[in-house]
Amino acid sequence: MTTTTKRKRNNFSIIIFCIALYLITVIPTIYVYIEHALVEKNAHDNAKTETKKIKTSAESLLFISIALGYIIASLFMLLRPQNPIPYLAVIIGTIAIVILYYFRIYGIPIPFTTEGLVITDLSSDWRDVITKICQQILVVPVTGLLMIRKSISTTTNQYNRIS
Repeated sequence: MTTTTKRKRNNFSIIIFCIALYLITVIPTIYVYIEHALVEKNAHDNAKTETKKIKTSAESLLFISIALGYIIASLFMLLRPQNPIPYLAVIIGTIAIVILYYFRIYGIPIPFTTEGLVITDLSSDWRDVITKICQQILVVPVTGLLMIRKSISTTTNQYNRIS
């Protein structure tokens, strides 16, 4: 077996591992964010005060937006694996979401409200645990896929120059 064949086989194994790890972490994340958005939507429907309605509506919109972002980026990774933009969007977006999550104890301002409302949350439940663990893990395979993609394109470009 030649060195090039071994390298291709190793790259293929790493790619499969990264894709599997990504799917194992992103699918539960998407599911939990959609479920949490529905919980907040129900809380909005049952809210007694206007402030509570605004806060639950904002949280519901945030959670569904995050889920849609992961779905769209994942589809773009699947359909256009050579494009680095969806990989970078997932990496940067996930880091931003995790940072936003940790800032929630200080209050996250709700845009477009005249009252200056903020979402402050000191509680933590199973949804938070699942999403944050999965999100912190999924950055690793996405970064790996991005680096392998870059490595393969660089190797291909060098090979084409030599030929």
